[in-house]
This record gives sequence, structure tokens and C-alpha cells, in this order.
Amino acid sequence: MTLKEMALRLGLSTAAISRALSDRVSQTIIAQTRMQAAGVAGTEVLRISFGKTLGLVRSFWLTLAAGHGIITKKQAQALTGQMLNFLSDTLLPPRRKRSCPRKVRQPVRSWPRLTENSNSLGSSHYKVTPIFA
Repeated sequence: MTLKEMALRLGLSTAAISRALSDRVSQTIIAQTRMQAAGVAGTEVLRISFGKTLGLVRSFWLTLAAGHGIITKKQAQALTGQMLNFLSDTLLPPRRKRSCPRKVRQPVRSWPRLTENSNSLGSSHYKVTPIFA
């Protein structure tokens, strides 16, 4: 199915579908990079920051695009290894365990209703006293 056929079938513009596919591919690349960095670090993927990975991969792509024809394939592979080492050095702290089991939350009881007034009958007596600091 071509992009144009997909757009007609879904009732969207080809630009919207193209953006969605581009976003999906970008997310996949970032996820794969995080998994590779976690493998280098020997830790779980959740300790590799998505935001840091995204920023580093964008910078890396810009470097490779600017160095097109100057940077050899071997140098690009060495840069990739350096990028993964850098990502593995910037780990997030370990996640803390849940304090409560993961379940559907039950609604908390509503505030107690005022069922009976507590007004006192009669006059009130009070005395004003000075405050010393």
C-alpha cells in the first residue's frame, strides 16, 4: 500500500501520515539506542534517559551529516561506540520499589458529613490578653 492510498483510506493528508511514520521510526531508533547503551552499561533500559538519548542522537546525526565525505565508515563506527559509552556513563539513579502493590485504587471515603449542628446556646465570654515577645 502506498502512502497516498493509506492517506485516502484513513482520510488524512499524506503529510500527516508521513510525520506519524517519521515519528515512529525516530522513536524506534531512540529505543534501540537506549537498549544498546544499557547493554554496554550492563543495566536495565529504564536507567538510560530517553531525553538525554534523544539529544545525543540528534547531535550525533548532525555531526555525521556535517562530516559526510570527511568521516569514514570506520570513524563513524568508532564515534557510535563513543556515544554509547557516554550514554552508559550517564545513568539515571536506580528506581525505587513501589511502596504499595500495584492495584486498582479504591475511592477514599468522602469527608464526614455534618449531621448535627454544634452551636452552643447562651452568651460567650472572652478576655483579650496582651502578647509579649
